[in-house]
Order: sequence, then structure tokens, then C-alpha cells
Amino acid sequence: IPLRLVGSEMCIRDSYCCARRVRALNGKPAVYELDYFPPQDAEFLTKELLSGSVFRLLRQWKKLRVIREKETIIRVRYAGAEAAAALGLAKRQPVVYTRTCYLDGKDRVVLMNEQYIDSERYMIRTGGHELRLDETEENEQK
Repeated sequence: IPLRLVGSEMCIRDSYCCARRVRALNGKPAVYELDYFPPQDAEFLTKELLSGSVFRLLRQWKKLRVIREKETIIRVRYAGAEAAAALGLAKRQPVVYTRTCYLDGKDRVVLMNEQYIDSERYMIRTGGHELRLDETEENEQK
């Protein structure tokens, strides 16, 4: 069952642009997603463009033909206030957190993606990853 985009918001800072999106499954928020782009990309990032695939957006507007995943980190962590509100959860409820860095063909960062996933509503299948609750990260979410 595909996730459906139910909300998005843009913010532009000096050092990055951020798109916040909520994706729903069966009408309930399942994934809170944060996409970070270099600040020079602000000119082509709009809510309308971000309603679809970020990879399609990068292909069309930046003319990128190669986008590769540098690394993905998967953890179980406590939902902070922002992620909890977006997902309709209680603050500090455990969620699956992923962070992925994507590079262009010249090894420049084109996208950093973070996802907070309500595992009661959405499941990720992986092979061999260890998921652990890291108490030291709770301070980052306050």
C-alpha cells in the first residue's frame, strides 16, 4: 500500500533548505519526513514541486543523472515534540528513525533525508540491521 502525502512545509535557512512532509497510510500519519537541501537549491524548491518524488525533482530541475546513497542510519529513538505532533503520537514514544545522505556524480551532497516512522502503522523490511534505542539521543529531541 503506497504512502500518500498529506502535508508539506518549506523553511529556508542560511545553511540549508528544509522540506517537512507527512505521509499517511490508510488515512493516518505514518511517516514524518525531513529533506535537507543545499541553500543554493532554494530557487527551485516549492511546496508544489515537493508534493511528488524528491528524486524526480532532482532529476528534472538539477538535471542529475546519478544520485547515490552514501549511507543510511537506522535507529529506534524517542519521538520529539515536532515528530510526535506530526505523527499524532505521544511525545517520547519510540519511533523508527532513518537518516540517509545522497550524493551526486561528483560526490557532492544533494539531499539529506530524515524519517520518523510510526512502526505501528508502517513497516520497513531490511536485512541484518540492528535497531537499538540510544538514550543519548533523547537530548537532541528536546
